[in-house]
Amino acid sequence: DTVLQVSSDGIVSRQLQGQENNELELASAPASTPAVSADSVSEDADQIEHWLELANTALRRDRLLFPESGSAVRYFRLILEQDAQHSEAIAGINRVVDRYFVLAQAAFERREVERAERLVKRALRVVPNHAGSLALRSEIKRTIAEAQAAAERQRQADVARAAAEAAAKAAAAEAAREAELARQRRNELLWFN
Repeated sequence: DTVLQVSSDGIVSRQLQGQENNELELASAPASTPAVSADSVSEDADQIEHWLELANTALRRDRLLFPESGSAVRYFRLILEQDAQHSEAIAGINRVVDRYFVLAQAAFERREVERAERLVKRALRVVPNHAGSLALRSEIKRTIAEAQAAAERQRQADVARAAAEAAAKAAAAEAAREAELARQRRNELLWFN
């Protein structure tokens, strides 16, 4: 539970159960002017509740980051703009990143490397320092580099094989030509004898 207190100098203190006060200066307001009206707080709470409902619906439908106008991330961020410490919105952002991470891992395991890479990029777009996504991105990059190296080795082997086949054909053609010349000389010798 969060308790908000407004001091006489316009400082809003937010206290979470079991934690120390975190003070945020909203505005310098005279002691006689409240910093936040009760109606405004109620409207903000209603709006946050509505966004939270929309965010959770979008999350259940895997509308995580796209379409941007109706994505879970958009609604969770709107909530966090109103209340940077909103625990459900923070947890929601983490659930979005975790979902992208799970989807990316599954794609990677199915060897859908490009899809996995795209999903990891989305996860890191939401939370740039997500440890699991950073590790998976490194593994994906390594896999791509290994695949490119293997493809290059295969290309070089194909070029070498084609060159060897061409050289073998040329040698066989030369041997056949020399054999034909030798036959013709033998026939010429037989005619003269």
